[in-house]
Amino acid sequence: MKFVIFGGELLVLAAWLIYGRTLPLSLRIIGVIGIVIVSQLAHWVLKAR
Repeated sequence: MKFVIFGGELLVLAAWLIYGRTLPLSLRIIGVIGIVIVSQLAHWVLKAR
């Protein structure tokens, strides 16, 4: 399960970085931080089960 989520994280991050090239740098950084936080919460929730 962890591998699937990790793969999904990489895909989302890659897509964000590719499609976010037109966005300002600050928005890109905020987006990456948000994706990382959400993925960490998902890991934590799955571990808690």
